[in-house]
Formats: sequence, structure tokens, C-alpha cells
Amino acid sequence: MATCHRYRSQEALTTAEAVALAGRLPDLVPGFAPALGERRIETTLHGERIPDLGDLPGFELGHFSLTGSLGKPGPGTFDTFREVLSRAGEPVGRLGLFQVSMGFEEKSSKQNARGFDTVLAGFRAGEHGVSPWFGYSSNGSRFTTDKPYAREVLGRVIEQLELPLSIRDEGGSWWLEHRDGGYLFVSRTRGPGGACPGVFRCAWPGADAARLVDAMESFLALCASPKRFAPEWRAAGLPGGDERVPAAREILAALHGAALPHAGLAHGGLELQATLFADDLASLEVLRRLSGAGDETLTPLGTAGEPGVSLAFATTADGHRLDLESRVALGPAEWGSRLNLSLEEWGGGRK
Repeated sequence: MATCHRYRSQEALTTAEAVALAGRLPDLVPGFAPALGERRIETTLHGERIPDLGDLPGFELGHFSLTGSLGKPGPGTFDTFREVLSRAGEPVGRLGLFQVSMGFEEKSSKQNARGFDTVLAGFRAGEHGVSPWFGYSSNGSRFTTDKPYAREVLGRVIEQLELPLSIRDEGGSWWLEHRDGGYLFVSRTRGPGGACPGVFRCAWPGADAARLVDAMESFLALCASPKRFAPEWRAAGLPGGDERVPAAREILAALHGAALPHAGLAHGGLELQATLFADDLASLEVLRRLSGAGDETLTPLGTAGEPGVSLAFATTADGHRLDLESRVALGPAEWGSRLNLSLEEWGGGRK
């Protein structure tokens, strides 16, 4: 199988230059077939303020997740959680999902900022309106690897927090069940039928923001060492059948109305992960303006099926670079001559 080579233009293009180059590609690359119609673009962008759809002219918003860092954990973090969840939990949750979360070192494990467990709570849209929920995600801790230990810990958690859950034991394994038949999600299971999960989310009917955050604190008192990591809030849109988020505008408006706190860029600031849909390459200028330091978005331009070439623009804050993957035995100088660009090797070749 031929190696796939990847090259990238050295100089950033302006948006006008990029659009002009895209228009010439059918003449420059033999057999090039431009991407037709709407382009699906996956991006992660960082900034200091909550965007709205007015920041994204020329795009439709698909699935998205907006995360606000709350800086370093401290004595006032849980008061901030209560404030954030009371302001935005139900207004955003009735349209999509809103949560607060805290990372921690599980008390019988050795973990650090590169890998930790997480307790989280929030509100999400359900069949019967907004639904409060509570959850936990293990990540390499003893809870993940020791099933009897996890069963013992979770039994204490359910009892002391009065979660609407029960545990069914059978044949050396155990299963979580929702006592009210409500929403229950489990993953990282270690047996048939969702047995011994390392992750769960459960609906908690009647819980308000204060009770949810109190439960997070109680959970940490039971399960965590003193180490804490990455306090955050997160809002997400729930896509419809065409992958668009019908309530995207309303969710972003609710976040603006809540005036949520977040840390400056030194602590991560705001991160938007989104699927964008665009018809017009001129909208790449919007991506360039919204890109923070280190952000990069790939926009597909098209392919030449034989002998195997794909092209995209890599957009950063300083402009657009042509990104070319090829199975053709041509080096960067040959491709650069065809495209009238200075190209360089980018990343390792792959099979």
C-alpha cells in the first residue's frame, strides 16, 4: 500500500487569496473534484467571551459544546457552582444540557492533572421538560479496576446522598437500576448488560441546583483525596435529525443572559467545540477572526480520486494554509510548482 504524504503551504493566505486558489484547483490538480454544496466542518475554538450566532455569519450550527473554565479549585468553588447552576441550569437545560463538574483524585488511587475522576451534575432536556441529574466518571482509578471496591463505594454513595438508585447483585457482578424508572446512563462496564459500570448519569427528580451541588460536595467527602482539578461549567446543544441544533440561538442567548463567570485565557477561558455547516468559502474569514492562539480548523476542499489526493484549508488566527494529502510520488517542490506555493512536509507519512 502506498504511503500517504502530507504537505502544507508555508505562508498563510488571506481569505480572498484562499477563495481564489480554491477556484483554480480544478485547473491545477488533474482530476480534482471540488466538494459540492454544504461543507461539514469540525472545529475547536478558544476565546474570552460567549459567542452568539451573530459571530458566525455564513454558518449553521450543528452539535456544539461550550465549556467555561473556573480556574484553580479553591474554597469558593462550590459557591460558584451553586451560583452558575442556579442561573443557567434550568434555562439552558430545558433547551439542551447544562452541567458543572469537578475533577478529583479518588482516595484509594494515585491520579494527577493528566488523568482524574470527575463528579458532575446539572439539568438536561427530557421528554417531560427539564430534568435534574447527577453523575460520576471514573478514569483509571481503583473504582475502574476493582469491582468489589466500586460496589462498596457506590453503595455508600447511594445511601448517604439519597440518590434514586439501587444496586442489583447477581453472580459476582452488580447492576445499577433507577428506582423510579427514570433516565440512567452507564458506560465503562465490566460485564454483560451494563454490569459494574465505571460511569453513570441518573435523573434526580425534584433536585434543585443547591441540592445537586451539595451532593457533589458530599460525594467528594466520601470518595476523594484532597486533590481537586478542572472545575468547569459546560453547555451543549442537542442536535435534531439533520444534525442541526434547533435551539442553538436560544441556548447561546440564555448563556448570555446568565452572565456566567469564567477564568481568563491563562486558565483555559472558554472552549467551543462545534460542527459547523457552510456553503461559501468566504465564511472562512469568520473562522480566522474567531480563532485563538493554537486553534486550527480544517475545511475540506475536494479530492482527486485517482491517484489519491485530498485538499483542505487549515485556518488559524493568522490566515489559511493549503493542506494536501497525496499518495502520488511527488515531493513538496513538485506539488509547490503546480500550485505556485511553497510547501513543506507536515507530520509523518501514513500507510
